[in-house]
Amino acid sequence: MAMPLKTQLPPANKILVDREHAQRAFEDAVFAIPTDRSSILVFYGAGGQGTTALCRALMAKASAKVGPSHGLLRRAELDLRDRRTDDTDRLLVWLRNSFADAGVVFPCFDLAFAIAWEVTRGEEPVPKFTKPWLARATKLSEVGVDEVLA
Repeated sequence: MAMPLKTQLPPANKILVDREHAQRAFEDAVFAIPTDRSSILVFYGAGGQGTTALCRALMAKASAKVGPSHGLLRRAELDLRDRRTDDTDRLLVWLRNSFADAGVVFPCFDLAFAIAWEVTRGEEPVPKFTKPWLARATKLSEVGVDEVLA
């Protein structure tokens, strides 16, 4: 796709986060989520393009304070800037912790992740879970599978 000509660009008199197309796409995606399901929306882009500011503006827009229809949304922000993104296990923990801070509970994930971590990376301590649901998973992350099962 060819770059647009300067004369084809919209006027630059709007602030960076006032991206109407992105906001409409966000609203369409949010209201298309069935009440018995979950969905994760991901925003990404080159640094300095306003992606984080747009994400924060959309999160504010999806607040229960804005309207009662947004009351069921659990919003979490995970900024990957300055983090290693080649370790998918840690990425899962960061996502889980962000949603735990937003009030989502993860009973099965906590235990399954701690066991899988012990089996595959037993020499490393299990990353800390924010608001761990299972005390056993918390103990497992501190001492290891063998001692918990004993």
